[in-house]
Amino acid sequence: MTNFLDVLIMLLSTDWFTPYWVEIGIRLDEAERSVLRDDCRQVVKQIIGGATEYWLISFSDERRDETRVLFESLAKKTRAEAAIVASMKEWSEMSDEDLKAGWLFDLLTEDLLSNDFTYNHAVPHSDIREVMAREREKQHHTDVDFGMLSNHSKSAWDRYVRQLTPDLPTYLANMLLNFLRARRFQLLWMSMQHKLNREQIEELASWYRSTARSRAQRSIAPSYFCAGSSTELI
Repeated sequence: MTNFLDVLIMLLSTDWFTPYWVEIGIRLDEAERSVLRDDCRQVVKQIIGGATEYWLISFSDERRDETRVLFESLAKKTRAEAAIVASMKEWSEMSDEDLKAGWLFDLLTEDLLSNDFTYNHAVPHSDIREVMAREREKQHHTDVDFGMLSNHSKSAWDRYVRQLTPDLPTYLANMLLNFLRARRFQLLWMSMQHKLNREQIEELASWYRSTARSRAQRSIAPSYFCAGSSTELI
């Protein structure tokens, strides 16, 4: 089971991600980001303890609680405390299943709105797809290659962080991209609750569930995904 708060703190500790905190809703000037980044490195040391790899650290409740307290204390020292705490809550409450399902549903959205859709399931009515296309167009899409930035960073700290997951050197970048995809779909689904009627939402939800089941070979959906109900960000 992924500890998403660990992932967030490790991300914020890196040099390669420092210019892009706005992607997860944290807006601080360069000097403030540098201070918090360096403070996060101290928390990373607490997370890692004496382990040589991230996979070998303690995942005990005691260690995780201590990590949370340390990170919360850092947030209180910045003027972006609310945004950092909100980001911490969003990451902490993410589950592996929500990440996988959100990532898949975001990909299915791209397929649904493309001209080369090839799934066998009957697609939602064109009126629904037109609304989705408009809402999707409003969303922010980053074109930053985080994997490349992570893998090519030459800073001593970033090399150290890569070595913590030697079998997956772009682990943090991959988790970030998956998180952003899952978050993008959740935001889209939230907006659709206000743009479509109940019958349309049910039709769209049914399509996502059946198509995702065919794609994943099992039932899969984000925990917040419920036809006809509004959702809030995790």
